[in-house]
Amino acid sequence: MKEYKSMTSELLKFRIKVKGMKPQKTEFVQVTFNHLGVHPIDKAIYLVEEIKRFTERRRKRIQYKPLNDLVGRGTNLLITYINSGKPDNLTDVPTECTIGVGLTFPPYEDIDDVVIEVETFVKSVASRDPWLKENPPVIEWIQGTQGVEIPLDHPIVNTVENAIEYVTGEKPFSNPLYSKSDVRTTVLISNIHNVGIGPLAGDLSTTGGYEEWVDLDDYIRSIKVCAKIIID
Repeated sequence: MKEYKSMTSELLKFRIKVKGMKPQKTEFVQVTFNHLGVHPIDKAIYLVEEIKRFTERRRKRIQYKPLNDLVGRGTNLLITYINSGKPDNLTDVPTECTIGVGLTFPPYEDIDDVVIEVETFVKSVASRDPWLKENPPVIEWIQGTQGVEIPLDHPIVNTVENAIEYVTGEKPFSNPLYSKSDVRTTVLISNIHNVGIGPLAGDLSTTGGYEEWVDLDDYIRSIKVCAKIIID
């Protein structure tokens, strides 16, 4: 137990669906005349390059000291997958391409404002492309979770820090890298400040996965820390 969670970043998960168009021919194999259609992967590549620029602009504008100090940026975006066509069809122009995206940002940003920023960005990019202007990409919002930050001088944070140091002999640190953490729940619902602690699940290598496990010694330390917190 070397760390605890006193904050969690906000997270948006969404997909962007880009339309294409098959060539207006009736022949089965479209390779020869595929240029007469509109390939959705080409449009997706254009959109991905613009997303990179969008991410860089946000990186420069959005500063958040805990994350900037640790990983060099306060907000980040990840393109998780691009999906189009069928693996067993190597001759036809696909009609759609889907881009999967994850976006994290500091607790102080309003999640609704970020949603609007993303939608405005995609609309602006589409307006500069003749095909996308007439066939705008569709954003499918999958999930959004708000972030929270408990001040490091809050009594519950101090109590947890002291308990961990008392049991382990090492002063812990607040790890700001957790996004979508449940530490947010009691704060958002009832304004009850809390701190996330516990033994590492398989040293984080199996967290939430098959045969998840915790180190026995770390498990015992966690029990002692909880007892110390309750006593204090």
